[in-house]
Amino acid sequence: MCAARHLGNLVTINKTDWLQRCFTRKHASYMLTFLNSFLAWSLLAAAIPILIHLFTRKKLKHIPFSTLQFLRQMQKEKIRQVRLKQWVLLLLRTLIIILLVLAFMQPALRTESPALGKDVRASVVLIIDNSLSMHNSSRGATRLALVREGLRRLASTFTPGDRITVIAAARPARVISKFSFSETNADLDGFLNELSLRDSEADFDGALLLAQQVFATSPNPNHEVYWFSDQKITAPGPVPAGFAANTLFYNIVVPNEKMRNLTLSALRVDAAIFEPGKAVPVRVTVSNSGDFDEKDRLLSVFLNDQRVAQRQISIPRGQQRSELLRVVPREPGYQYVRAVIENDQNNADNERFSLFYIPPESRILLVGPGEESRRFIRLALQAASTTAARKVSEIEPRQLMTTSLDGIDVIVLSNVARFSNAAAAKLDRYVRDGGGLVLFLGEAIDARNYNTTVLKNLAAGELAESIGDIASTAPVLRMGKINQGHPLFASVFDDQQKVRVESPFFRFAMRARLSTEAVTIIQYSNGLPLLAEVSPDRGRALLFFTSADDRWSDIVYKGVFAPLVDRSVRYAASRGRSPVAELIAGEGLRYRMNSGAAREVSLVLPDERRTMLKPAVEKNAFLVQYDKTGRSGFYRLMSGDEQLYAVAVNFAPGEMTAPVLPADSLAQALHPLHVVTMPLGDELPQRIREQRQGKPLWRFFLALALVMLIAEMLLFRDRTEQSSVDMPVAAT
Repeated sequence: MCAARHLGNLVTINKTDWLQRCFTRKHASYMLTFLNSFLAWSLLAAAIPILIHLFTRKKLKHIPFSTLQFLRQMQKEKIRQVRLKQWVLLLLRTLIIILLVLAFMQPALRTESPALGKDVRASVVLIIDNSLSMHNSSRGATRLALVREGLRRLASTFTPGDRITVIAAARPARVISKFSFSETNADLDGFLNELSLRDSEADFDGALLLAQQVFATSPNPNHEVYWFSDQKITAPGPVPAGFAANTLFYNIVVPNEKMRNLTLSALRVDAAIFEPGKAVPVRVTVSNSGDFDEKDRLLSVFLNDQRVAQRQISIPRGQQRSELLRVVPREPGYQYVRAVIENDQNNADNERFSLFYIPPESRILLVGPGEESRRFIRLALQAASTTAARKVSEIEPRQLMTTSLDGIDVIVLSNVARFSNAAAAKLDRYVRDGGGLVLFLGEAIDARNYNTTVLKNLAAGELAESIGDIASTAPVLRMGKINQGHPLFASVFDDQQKVRVESPFFRFAMRARLSTEAVTIIQYSNGLPLLAEVSPDRGRALLFFTSADDRWSDIVYKGVFAPLVDRSVRYAASRGRSPVAELIAGEGLRYRMNSGAAREVSLVLPDERRTMLKPAVEKNAFLVQYDKTGRSGFYRLMSGDEQLYAVAVNFAPGEMTAPVLPADSLAQALHPLHVVTMPLGDELPQRIREQRQGKPLWRFFLALALVMLIAEMLLFRDRTEQSSVDMPVAAT
């Protein structure tokens, strides 16, 4: 049927294609291929038995005989049997030759995947998942160690001259080696020894993009991608354009065995205002990402390498616990916080890092017209109970344009009448670059000017009509609802107790309509904002919609005023100008210096190694960058012996708590690439060969030819014996 169906096309297709089509079922997932297809011309040898049969047919002998009555009947029966055996022998001999030729052509059964020539060089991309989850122990070794052993076995499937590109998939994905494969495997062993684990998550999309770029410049016709991973990844995005149709993607799955593992998924300092000698709450979240319940595991918190708190926790599998502990900084400066859970089968996720900074001295610039407008704020800052050192400078509003704001932590504005566009722009740049701003209104202010300058630049909203009368003694408003959960009041209010605040009265106020970016902290008794916050870019601004004197209210005489001013100043200064930050492993470190281009800058890594960095010029400043933050821990930026900056780098916990990505979803995500999923094991090289070349069937064809040869020998002997007794004759 197959031969008849393709008979009309024999002039346009070669014998190999015809054989493949004949042995391929329609809609089947497997097809027959021949590795030595160049021997297909040998199938012409099947015509030899036919030619021999045609040219060696025996002629009938003529023997005189007296009567033909019985011989004619016997002749018909014997001739029919002889002819049947002759045709069977002819068929067997022809099939024997065909099967022998097919066996030498090395038939193989393979899936309908892109064909790879047996001796054709290939471009091979090895994508190695060296992310956080590959730290997990499996069979007594890390999963990455198992991948190394698998790669050494896989090397036997490569052909000398194959172009090998190795991509480390931990974020950010990067090419770590390129070489031409040789029998010595020296280059392969070299990169295997250098390939190290990282604490970042797997960047599958970035790795695929790099692979596509490799293939775009590859002269080799065959393209192979090997992805070694434990599948603890998020599904990739769209496949980058440019992958050829013959790209074969091998998804090599590292086994996921049951294990014991707790993950420190979060460490947060629950405060925005810090002071030496004052307790700082620290919240630690621990997740059970293993397969067993955990009981009485020791959780410790360190401050500046000193253990300051510990607790035993029990967590059922699949759940998490959040614990609140406290640390007490003793001196100003950088405060390094580290949480540790006792060791298990993946120690890489047993530590988490955070940090905060207490400046040795706060520099405050107080701006207001005359001593009287600044008096109560000055007294409040002096009366505040604090161990933090402060340096307060006071200027008139007209001096703002000529005063340098470098080194100022927070600016306090009180009853400033109006702002020029230049002054408003200067304040806006200061806040967006990380400065703090505290604004009090007053009787001299021009509300329309505020709406078109400072408030507009900060995207805070606008001032509307006034409420009450300054000349009156009757109060029109009182203090209303306080957002006790706001960081400004962290550790001030105890949730277990009902807090009573002596409420001031207000005889005059300005109605404010806040923008969506602004957050109300304190309200008036009628629900209007009394204190609000906006945080443009890196900075922070606190807006008091009242005055800092006794003309609008009696708040300056209440006990709440001094601590409110003190905490507002410290809170406003705590955001952008703090020389600390937190990053996820794999994210780039960036630090902008306004001066000091000639200084040598170095970075101290978590293992205490030091690397030199060269600042780059960017917009009249100097930018320091470092992208190799693959390890968790503290990174300290130094200029000589002076510390400029500190960063806490942590792993992304999602990779540890996420379920294993199913293989079929990966195949769907990578469509139209042909994806073959197979486990990492001792049989990996053989599976790869079978996938490339197909499952060998030549032994089956050879055995079938041998069976037919035996059948032909038996049938031929039987025919010979019968022919010697019953020879067909022709009577005359």
